[in-house]
Amino acid sequence: MMRTIEGPSRYTSKDVAKAFSAALDRPVEVREIPRCELEQTFRQLGFSEAAAASYACMTGAVIAGETNTTGAPLRVNTTLQDYIGSLVT
Repeated sequence: MMRTIEGPSRYTSKDVAKAFSAALDRPVEVREIPRCELEQTFRQLGFSEAAAASYACMTGAVIAGETNTTGAPLRVNTTLQDYIGSLVT
């Protein structure tokens, strides 16, 4: 069984972009990559062929809600904004 880990609240992709935008002090936008282009996109980012295929498969499963998680998420006190801010500094 697998549990997810989340901050004090749930976040959307737009929330992540907003947090990076604030930390970097520049606009960050969310762009959806069609599933049929996931593997190619990961290859363009420098993934090996095998890693791109694996990561595209995993991403597709997450998008489709096919991950095997159970129970309530483990909650931590660190906010998304604080975590991303710590990565950028």
